[in-house]
Amino acid sequence: MRHYLLLFCLVTGLGLNAQNPVRPGDLPKGPGSAKMKPVAPPDLKVEELSLVSVTRDEAAKIIQVQVLIRIKNTGELRCGVSKAEAFIKCPADGGRERKLTVSLTVEALNPGASFVKVFTFREAESSFRGADFSFWIKADAGNQVAESNETNNNSTRITGAVPPR
Repeated sequence: MRHYLLLFCLVTGLGLNAQNPVRPGDLPKGPGSAKMKPVAPPDLKVEELSLVSVTRDEAAKIIQVQVLIRIKNTGELRCGVSKAEAFIKCPADGGRERKLTVSLTVEALNPGASFVKVFTFREAESSFRGADFSFWIKADAGNQVAESNETNNNSTRITGAVPPR
């Protein structure tokens, strides 16, 4: 609500302060004033998730999953910094879904802007428990951004395979 009031004050030139409060008579009247509509809050969506590579570091016993991530603010207001988290599901692990340990910081986004990054997640081999896995990203995983739709933050799942030893 504060965002709407602030935007309204900026557009109309009305000021907000205790000495000069906004009263109903201060609001615009006349043709077009009823057509004003509220601006939609930010909405973060994972628009793209592509597997770039899956490699094994034998010495460190680490699996590296490199992905291309595109997260877009489809809302009408700027959003602040948020976190994206990665998840895997391995059939050899009984189909259990697990969050990877590293999260990705997503910069503040203007309306319509996208955050694009090739990112490498590094996890212990034991996290994968088999050769095949599915992988996905959740935007705004910590709910740092008040969004117009909190249910559309998960990407589609992609499938990968851990290289043999």
